[in-house]
Amino acid sequence: MVAELAREPRAAGGEGEAAARDSCARWLRSLGFQVSEERFTYSALPGRWATPAAAAAMLGLVMLSGHVGYRGYAGAALAVLLAGGLFAAACGVWVARRGVLVLPFMRREGVNLIASRGAAGELPCWFMAHLDSKSQPVPIAVRAVSIVLLSVAFLLSVVYAAAQVAGAVDGSLWPYLAILAGVCALPAMLSTVGNRSQGALDNASGVAAVLMAAEALGEERSVGICITSAEELGLAGSRAWISARAADAPRVVLNVDSLDDSGDTVLMWSRRKPEAIMEACGRGALSCGARLVRRRLIPGILTDGVAVADGGWPVVTVSRGTLRTLLRIHSERDSPELLSGTGVAETAELLAAVADTLSGGST
Repeated sequence: MVAELAREPRAAGGEGEAAARDSCARWLRSLGFQVSEERFTYSALPGRWATPAAAAAMLGLVMLSGHVGYRGYAGAALAVLLAGGLFAAACGVWVARRGVLVLPFMRREGVNLIASRGAAGELPCWFMAHLDSKSQPVPIAVRAVSIVLLSVAFLLSVVYAAAQVAGAVDGSLWPYLAILAGVCALPAMLSTVGNRSQGALDNASGVAAVLMAAEALGEERSVGICITSAEELGLAGSRAWISARAADAPRVVLNVDSLDDSGDTVLMWSRRKPEAIMEACGRGALSCGARLVRRRLIPGILTDGVAVADGGWPVVTVSRGTLRTLLRIHSERDSPELLSGTGVAETAELLAAVADTLSGGST
Protein backbone atom coordinates (compact mmCIF):
# COMPACT_ATOMS: atom_id res chain seq x y z
CA MET A 1 0.00 0.00 0.00
CA VAL A 2 2.86 2.39 0.79
CA ALA A 3 4.32 1.74 -2.66
CA GLU A 4 1.02 2.63 -4.32
CA LEU A 5 0.61 5.85 -2.35
CA ALA A 6 4.25 6.88 -2.79
CA ARG A 7 4.62 6.24 -6.51
CA GLU A 8 5.37 9.92 -7.05
CA PRO A 9 5.80 13.14 -5.03
CA ARG A 10 2.54 14.51 -3.62
CA ALA A 11 2.82 18.28 -3.31
CA ALA A 12 -0.29 19.76 -1.70
CA GLY A 13 -2.83 20.47 -4.43
CA GLY A 14 -0.86 18.58 -7.07
CA GLU A 15 -1.80 15.69 -9.34
CA GLY A 16 0.21 13.18 -7.32
CA GLU A 17 -1.70 14.00 -4.16
CA ALA A 18 -5.04 13.87 -5.98
CA ALA A 19 -4.29 10.42 -7.40
CA ALA A 20 -3.28 9.09 -3.98
CA ARG A 21 -6.41 10.60 -2.41
CA ASP A 22 -8.59 8.85 -4.99
CA SER A 23 -6.93 5.54 -4.07
CA CYS A 24 -7.67 6.15 -0.39
CA ALA A 25 -11.30 7.01 -1.16
CA ARG A 26 -11.82 3.80 -3.15
CA TRP A 27 -10.27 1.73 -0.36
CA LEU A 28 -12.45 3.31 2.32
CA ARG A 29 -15.64 2.94 0.29
CA SER A 30 -14.86 -0.75 -0.15
CA LEU A 31 -14.76 -1.02 3.65
CA GLY A 32 -18.23 0.48 4.02
CA PHE A 33 -17.23 4.03 4.94
CA GLN A 34 -19.15 7.10 3.92
CA VAL A 35 -16.55 9.23 2.14
CA SER A 36 -16.60 12.93 1.34
CA GLU A 37 -14.19 15.72 0.49
CA GLU A 38 -13.89 18.89 2.54
CA ARG A 39 -12.40 21.74 0.53
CA PHE A 40 -10.67 24.63 2.21
CA THR A 41 -8.55 27.61 1.26
CA TYR A 42 -5.36 28.69 2.93
CA SER A 43 -2.22 30.75 2.54
CA ALA A 44 0.88 28.81 1.47
CA LEU A 45 3.09 31.67 2.66
CA PRO A 46 3.61 30.43 6.27
CA GLY A 47 4.33 26.86 5.21
CA ARG A 48 6.82 27.87 2.57
CA TRP A 49 8.60 30.74 4.27
CA ALA A 50 7.80 30.90 8.00
CA THR A 51 10.79 28.81 9.15
CA PRO A 52 13.42 30.66 7.07
CA ALA A 53 11.82 34.02 7.93
CA ALA A 54 11.67 33.27 11.67
CA ALA A 55 15.31 32.17 11.70
CA ALA A 56 16.34 35.27 9.77
CA ALA A 57 14.35 37.47 12.17
CA MET A 58 16.00 35.97 15.26
CA LEU A 59 19.42 36.33 13.67
CA GLY A 60 18.62 39.91 12.75
CA LEU A 61 17.64 40.74 16.32
CA VAL A 62 20.89 39.30 17.68
CA MET A 63 22.95 41.18 15.10
CA LEU A 64 21.13 44.48 15.71
CA SER A 65 21.43 44.16 19.49
CA GLY A 66 25.07 43.20 19.07
CA HIS A 67 25.67 46.27 16.91
CA VAL A 68 24.35 48.69 19.54
CA GLY A 69 25.64 46.69 22.52
CA TYR A 70 29.18 46.59 21.14
CA ARG A 71 29.08 50.38 21.00
CA GLY A 72 28.13 50.59 24.66
CA TYR A 73 24.35 50.98 24.43
CA ALA A 74 23.54 48.02 26.64
CA GLY A 75 20.01 49.14 27.49
CA ALA A 76 19.14 49.52 23.83
CA ALA A 77 20.55 46.09 23.06
CA LEU A 78 18.42 44.47 25.77
CA ALA A 79 15.34 46.41 24.63
CA VAL A 80 15.83 45.27 21.03
CA LEU A 81 16.03 41.63 22.09
CA LEU A 82 13.09 41.69 24.50
CA ALA A 83 10.72 43.82 22.44
CA GLY A 84 11.70 42.18 19.16
CA GLY A 85 11.50 38.70 20.63
CA LEU A 86 8.04 39.27 22.10
CA PHE A 87 6.76 40.79 18.85
CA ALA A 88 8.20 37.96 16.76
CA ALA A 89 6.73 35.34 19.10
CA ALA A 90 3.29 36.94 18.99
CA CYS A 91 3.41 37.16 15.19
CA GLY A 92 4.55 33.54 14.99
CA VAL A 93 1.70 32.27 17.14
CA TRP A 94 -0.89 34.24 15.16
CA VAL A 95 0.50 33.17 11.79
CA ALA A 96 0.61 29.51 12.85
CA ARG A 97 -2.88 29.36 14.33
CA ARG A 98 -4.81 31.87 12.23
CA GLY A 99 -2.64 33.34 9.52
CA VAL A 100 -2.29 30.11 7.58
CA LEU A 101 -6.06 30.19 6.98
CA VAL A 102 -6.72 33.93 6.58
CA LEU A 103 -3.62 35.64 5.16
CA PRO A 104 -4.43 37.00 1.67
CA PHE A 105 -1.07 36.06 0.15
CA MET A 106 -0.31 32.94 -1.90
CA ARG A 107 -3.85 31.60 -1.57
CA ARG A 108 -4.33 27.93 -2.38
CA GLU A 109 -7.16 25.39 -2.27
CA GLY A 110 -6.78 22.12 -0.41
CA VAL A 111 -8.89 18.99 0.03
CA ASN A 112 -9.25 16.87 3.16
CA LEU A 113 -10.62 13.38 2.68
CA ILE A 114 -13.20 12.58 5.38
CA ALA A 115 -14.62 9.13 6.05
CA SER A 116 -16.82 7.76 8.82
CA ARG A 117 -18.61 4.61 9.76
CA GLY A 118 -21.42 5.10 12.24
CA ALA A 119 -23.24 8.18 13.52
CA ALA A 120 -21.04 11.24 14.05
CA GLY A 121 -22.03 11.49 17.71
CA GLU A 122 -21.02 7.88 18.32
CA LEU A 123 -17.48 8.03 16.98
CA PRO A 124 -15.08 7.00 19.77
CA CYS A 125 -12.09 8.45 17.94
CA TRP A 126 -10.65 9.78 14.71
CA PHE A 127 -7.66 8.46 12.83
CA MET A 128 -5.69 11.21 11.09
CA ALA A 129 -2.71 11.23 8.71
CA HIS A 130 -1.51 13.72 6.13
CA LEU A 131 -1.21 12.74 2.48
CA ASP A 132 0.95 15.51 1.03
CA SER A 133 4.74 15.38 0.84
CA LYS A 134 7.57 17.85 0.35
CA SER A 135 11.33 17.95 -0.03
CA GLN A 136 13.84 20.22 1.65
CA PRO A 137 17.58 20.67 1.21
CA VAL A 138 18.01 20.36 4.99
CA PRO A 139 17.00 17.12 6.82
CA ILE A 140 14.30 17.56 9.44
CA ALA A 141 16.68 16.48 12.23
CA VAL A 142 19.20 19.15 11.25
CA ARG A 143 16.44 21.76 11.00
CA ALA A 144 15.17 20.90 14.50
CA VAL A 145 18.68 21.12 15.96
CA SER A 146 19.17 24.44 14.18
CA ILE A 147 15.99 25.89 15.70
CA VAL A 148 16.86 24.70 19.21
CA LEU A 149 20.43 26.02 19.05
CA LEU A 150 19.31 29.32 17.57
CA SER A 151 16.87 29.71 20.47
CA VAL A 152 19.72 29.01 22.89
CA ALA A 153 21.91 31.60 21.16
CA PHE A 154 19.10 34.13 21.40
CA LEU A 155 18.66 33.48 25.13
CA LEU A 156 22.42 33.77 25.66
CA SER A 157 22.27 37.16 23.95
CA VAL A 158 19.51 38.28 26.32
CA VAL A 159 21.54 37.16 29.34
CA TYR A 160 24.65 38.86 27.98
CA ALA A 161 22.76 42.11 27.34
CA ALA A 162 21.36 42.04 30.88
CA ALA A 163 24.85 41.42 32.26
CA GLN A 164 26.14 44.39 30.26
CA VAL A 165 23.37 46.59 31.65
CA ALA A 166 24.41 45.51 35.15
CA GLY A 167 28.05 46.35 34.38
CA ALA A 168 29.27 42.76 34.70
CA VAL A 169 30.60 42.59 31.11
CA ASP A 170 31.93 45.19 28.69
CA GLY A 171 30.17 44.08 25.50
CA SER A 172 33.29 42.86 23.70
CA LEU A 173 31.79 39.40 23.05
CA TRP A 174 28.87 40.62 20.92
CA PRO A 175 30.57 39.79 17.59
CA TYR A 176 31.08 36.21 18.72
CA LEU A 177 27.43 35.89 19.78
CA ALA A 178 26.36 37.19 16.37
CA ILE A 179 28.60 34.64 14.62
CA LEU A 180 27.22 31.84 16.82
CA ALA A 181 23.64 32.85 16.02
CA GLY A 182 24.47 32.98 12.31
CA VAL A 183 25.90 29.46 12.29
CA CYS A 184 22.89 28.14 14.22
CA ALA A 185 20.39 29.95 11.98
CA LEU A 186 21.80 28.87 8.62
CA PRO A 187 20.19 25.38 8.34
CA ALA A 188 16.76 26.77 9.31
CA MET A 189 17.13 29.62 6.84
CA LEU A 190 17.85 27.09 4.09
CA SER A 191 14.71 25.05 4.85
CA THR A 192 12.89 25.90 1.64
CA VAL A 193 10.10 23.72 0.20
CA GLY A 194 10.37 21.57 -2.91
CA ASN A 195 8.61 18.57 -4.48
CA ARG A 196 11.35 16.01 -5.05
CA SER A 197 10.52 13.43 -2.36
CA GLN A 198 8.16 10.49 -2.80
CA GLY A 199 7.29 10.78 0.87
CA ALA A 200 7.11 7.08 1.67
CA LEU A 201 7.93 7.60 5.33
CA ASP A 202 6.42 11.06 5.47
CA ASN A 203 3.66 10.23 5.18
CA ALA A 204 2.45 7.43 2.91
CA SER A 205 3.34 5.14 5.82
CA GLY A 206 0.96 6.92 8.19
CA VAL A 207 -1.89 6.95 5.68
CA ALA A 208 -1.38 3.24 4.97
CA ALA A 209 -1.47 2.45 8.70
CA VAL A 210 -4.73 4.35 9.09
CA LEU A 211 -6.35 2.50 6.18
CA MET A 212 -5.15 -0.89 7.44
CA ALA A 213 -6.40 -0.10 10.95
CA ALA A 214 -9.81 0.79 9.55
CA GLU A 215 -9.94 -2.56 7.80
CA ALA A 216 -8.82 -4.43 10.93
CA LEU A 217 -11.60 -2.90 13.04
CA GLY A 218 -14.34 -4.54 11.02
CA GLU A 219 -17.66 -3.08 9.94
CA GLU A 220 -19.17 -3.25 13.43
CA ARG A 221 -16.86 -0.54 14.79
CA SER A 222 -17.54 3.18 14.37
CA VAL A 223 -14.55 5.38 13.62
CA GLY A 224 -13.77 8.62 11.82
CA ILE A 225 -10.90 9.12 9.40
CA CYS A 226 -9.34 12.34 8.21
CA ILE A 227 -6.67 12.26 5.49
CA THR A 228 -5.39 15.83 5.46
CA SER A 229 -3.76 17.94 2.80
CA ALA A 230 -1.22 20.76 3.19
CA GLU A 231 0.23 19.50 6.46
CA GLU A 232 3.59 20.36 4.98
CA LEU A 233 2.38 23.92 4.37
CA GLY A 234 1.67 25.13 7.88
CA LEU A 235 -0.70 22.34 8.99
CA ALA A 236 -3.35 24.03 6.87
CA GLY A 237 -5.54 20.96 6.36
CA SER A 238 -5.75 20.00 10.02
CA ARG A 239 -6.31 23.61 11.09
CA ALA A 240 -9.19 23.87 8.61
CA TRP A 241 -10.58 20.51 9.82
CA ILE A 242 -10.53 21.42 13.52
CA SER A 243 -11.86 24.94 12.84
CA ALA A 244 -14.86 23.45 11.06
CA ARG A 245 -15.60 21.40 14.19
CA ALA A 246 -15.23 24.12 16.80
CA ALA A 247 -18.82 23.59 17.97
CA ASP A 248 -18.56 19.79 18.17
CA ALA A 249 -17.89 17.84 21.33
CA PRO A 250 -14.16 16.96 21.44
CA ARG A 251 -13.22 13.49 20.27
CA VAL A 252 -9.98 11.58 20.68
CA VAL A 253 -7.66 11.91 17.68
CA LEU A 254 -4.87 9.47 16.86
CA ASN A 255 -2.61 11.23 14.38
CA VAL A 256 -0.09 9.04 12.54
CA ASP A 257 3.03 10.52 10.99
CA SER A 258 6.13 8.71 9.68
CA LEU A 259 6.47 4.99 10.44
CA ASP A 260 9.82 3.33 9.85
CA ASP A 261 10.45 -0.40 10.12
CA SER A 262 12.83 -0.04 13.06
CA GLY A 263 12.88 2.03 16.22
CA ASP A 264 10.44 2.62 19.05
CA THR A 265 6.76 3.42 18.61
CA VAL A 266 6.54 6.93 20.02
CA LEU A 267 3.49 8.75 21.33
CA MET A 268 4.03 12.50 21.11
CA TRP A 269 1.93 15.40 22.31
CA SER A 270 1.99 19.17 22.48
CA ARG A 271 0.36 21.47 25.00
CA ARG A 272 -1.20 19.47 27.88
CA LYS A 273 -0.37 15.78 28.13
CA PRO A 274 -3.49 13.77 27.11
CA GLU A 275 -3.53 11.32 29.99
CA ALA A 276 -6.74 9.55 28.93
CA ILE A 277 -5.35 8.77 25.47
CA MET A 278 -2.07 7.61 26.96
CA GLU A 279 -3.95 5.19 29.18
CA ALA A 280 -6.00 3.89 26.25
CA CYS A 281 -2.83 3.50 24.16
CA GLY A 282 -1.21 1.61 27.01
CA ARG A 283 -4.12 -0.84 27.17
CA GLY A 284 -4.13 -1.20 23.40
CA ALA A 285 -0.39 -1.86 23.40
CA LEU A 286 -0.81 -4.64 25.94
CA SER A 287 -3.35 -6.37 23.74
CA CYS A 288 -1.12 -6.34 20.64
CA GLY A 289 2.33 -6.52 22.23
CA ALA A 290 3.52 -3.07 21.16
CA ARG A 291 6.27 -1.26 23.08
CA LEU A 292 5.59 2.45 23.55
CA VAL A 293 7.71 5.48 24.32
CA ARG A 294 5.96 8.65 25.47
CA ARG A 295 7.41 12.14 25.06
CA ARG A 296 6.57 15.72 24.24
CA LEU A 297 6.89 16.72 20.61
CA ILE A 298 10.45 17.74 19.72
CA PRO A 299 10.83 21.52 19.22
CA GLY A 300 11.08 22.43 15.56
CA ILE A 301 8.96 19.47 14.40
CA LEU A 302 5.30 20.11 13.58
CA THR A 303 2.55 17.56 13.03
CA ASP A 304 -1.19 17.74 12.49
CA GLY A 305 -1.54 16.87 16.15
CA VAL A 306 -0.35 20.39 17.05
CA ALA A 307 -3.27 21.95 15.18
CA VAL A 308 -5.75 19.54 16.77
CA ALA A 309 -4.38 20.25 20.25
CA ASP A 310 -4.62 24.00 19.58
CA GLY A 311 -8.29 23.38 18.80
CA GLY A 312 -8.82 21.84 22.23
CA TRP A 313 -9.23 18.20 21.20
CA PRO A 314 -7.19 15.44 22.92
CA VAL A 315 -4.63 14.06 20.49
CA VAL A 316 -1.42 12.09 20.27
CA THR A 317 0.84 11.67 17.26
CA VAL A 318 2.02 8.12 16.70
CA SER A 319 5.40 7.79 15.01
CA ARG A 320 8.17 5.24 14.73
CA GLY A 321 11.81 5.46 13.81
CA THR A 322 15.37 6.35 14.72
CA LEU A 323 17.73 9.25 14.11
CA ARG A 324 18.35 7.83 10.65
CA THR A 325 14.62 8.14 10.00
CA LEU A 326 14.75 11.87 10.68
CA LEU A 327 17.70 12.21 8.33
CA ARG A 328 15.72 10.55 5.52
CA ILE A 329 12.48 12.51 5.87
CA HIS A 330 11.99 15.33 3.34
CA SER A 331 14.83 14.00 1.20
CA GLU A 332 14.93 12.22 -2.15
CA ARG A 333 15.93 9.07 -0.24
CA ASP A 334 12.44 8.82 1.28
CA SER A 335 11.31 6.18 -1.21
CA PRO A 336 9.15 3.07 -0.77
CA GLU A 337 12.07 0.79 -1.67
CA LEU A 338 13.55 1.52 1.77
CA LEU A 339 10.44 0.38 3.66
CA SER A 340 9.35 -3.22 4.20
CA GLY A 341 6.09 -2.15 5.86
CA THR A 342 6.74 -3.83 9.23
CA GLY A 343 6.24 -0.59 11.15
CA VAL A 344 3.09 0.21 9.19
CA ALA A 345 1.49 -3.18 9.93
CA GLU A 346 2.38 -3.11 13.62
CA THR A 347 1.13 0.44 14.05
CA ALA A 348 -2.12 -0.41 12.26
CA GLU A 349 -2.64 -3.22 14.77
CA LEU A 350 -2.00 -0.79 17.63
CA LEU A 351 -4.42 1.80 16.22
CA ALA A 352 -7.17 -0.80 15.85
CA ALA A 353 -6.57 -2.01 19.41
CA VAL A 354 -6.72 1.52 20.83
CA ALA A 355 -9.90 2.35 18.91
CA ASP A 356 -11.44 -0.91 20.10
CA THR A 357 -10.47 -0.03 23.68
CA LEU A 358 -12.04 3.42 23.38
CA SER A 359 -15.27 1.95 22.03
CA GLY A 360 -15.42 -0.61 24.85
CA GLY A 361 -14.71 -3.62 22.66
CA SER A 362 -12.54 -6.62 23.34
CA THR A 363 -11.17 -7.82 20.02
